[in-house]
Formats: sequence, structure tokens, C-alpha cells
Amino acid sequence: AHEAQPEAWVEAGRAEEAARPPGPRALQAILDECDALAAAAKASYKVRRYEEAERGFRRALEMREAAVQPHEPQLAVLCNNLAAALEELGAPRDADALYCRALEICEANFPPSHPRVKHILDKRAKLQSVLFTFPGLRAR
Repeated sequence: AHEAQPEAWVEAGRAEEAARPPGPRALQAILDECDALAAAAKASYKVRRYEEAERGFRRALEMREAAVQPHEPQLAVLCNNLAAALEELGAPRDADALYCRALEICEANFPPSHPRVKHILDKRAKLQSVLFTFPGLRAR
């Protein structure tokens, strides 16, 4: 029983270390990896490889969410970009939820007149017009 105790201490120490927020260098490495993933996803999006873009944006968003505060402005950019990829993949409701989240983050950081806020509002309005248009219904 005495031999198991040091092993349990080691495990407890690992769990405690894993629960601690990353130090400045580790955090910067995570953010750099997020930026690289997002850049690769953006390149995929530009050449219409939307599934690849979606995976990259989603992974970058997950990593950044785990590393920063919930209203960090770059999260809004990733939500917006992931939403755009999901729109292209035919998932408008998922895209709308991400646009809403991006808007919430931007509104927490910027005034209503800020270009990022306007951009996301415009994207949502365009998407909403598609979501709530019924086949065969003509605008008068």
C-alpha cells in the first residue's frame, strides 16, 4: 500500500498542473497555433474547400476558447469565419448561431458603429432573409 501512494501523488500533481492556466509562453504557443490553423482554414475557404475550412476554423475556435476569456475579440472573428464556412456547407441555422455569438462578443468589445459589428449584422440579415424565405413566395 505504501508503494501506491507516491504514484497517486504523481497523478494528483499532474491533474493539478493540467488544471492550471498556461503560462505566458505556453499561452502564446497556443495562440500562435490557433492563428496558423485559422490562416490555413481561410486559405481553404478562399479556394472553396469549405469542409476543410470548417474543420480548421472549428479547431482554432475550440483551442482559443480554452485559452482566453469568453469575450476576447478574436473569438468573434473565428465564429464569423466558421459561420461563413457553415453557410457554404448548407448549415444556415448553425451559421446563424455562430453569427449571434460573434455579435455578442463584438458588442461586448466595440461600440455599435464599429465595422465588425456592422459586418456581422449585415451577414445575419442576409442569412435571415434566406432562412425565412419560402419557396414560391414572391416579394411584392
